[in-house]
Amino acid sequence: MFEESAGEFTEWATLDVEALALPALWQQSALQRGLEEGIKDAIAQRLATVDVLHRHVAVLQTRVEQLSAEMDVWRPVLRELSNVLPRTQELINALAKNYAQVQRIATRSSSDWIPVGSFAPEAYDVIQPITVVVSPCADEFEAGIVDINAYSTGDTLEEAVTNLKSYLLDLFDRYCETPDEQLGPEPLRQKAYLLSHVRRR
Repeated sequence: MFEESAGEFTEWATLDVEALALPALWQQSALQRGLEEGIKDAIAQRLATVDVLHRHVAVLQTRVEQLSAEMDVWRPVLRELSNVLPRTQELINALAKNYAQVQRIATRSSSDWIPVGSFAPEAYDVIQPITVVVSPCADEFEAGIVDINAYSTGDTLEEAVTNLKSYLLDLFDRYCETPDEQLGPEPLRQKAYLLSHVRRR
């Protein structure tokens, strides 16, 4: 029995140790290859991502260059617009002014010319005819003497004329009490007109 054991021992002793280690080496080699392949795949994915990002950056750079070129085209136009806008505003203001003048002319064309022949019951006489222009103005009437730039308003035509007559008499009394040297050009013109058309009794 010892011999068999010895024989068996002898047979085991003669075994190829390297051959017995091959399966372990194969397992290690397979694991290493798996790791290497995994690393390669990860690197390939990262490189693919970097390549995509690089293409996006290239596209963005191209777009930025296009926008810059478009801005170069539009910059003179914007500069010209900035110069035109003030002139446009001036034209709008001028048109508004002309429109207001046209409205005044249209209003005057529908005006009534009313002669004032008396200041009764006030103690004043008319020594020369006074012509008053009465025009509709919004919701009221405006009565005035264009020559001396004297105007008054009222809810009706008659009220506007009455208010103007009162205003003229107030001016007349004031100017009669004021020396000419204390009056400006406009008041002097009004005073001369009133003195030639109105007389106190």
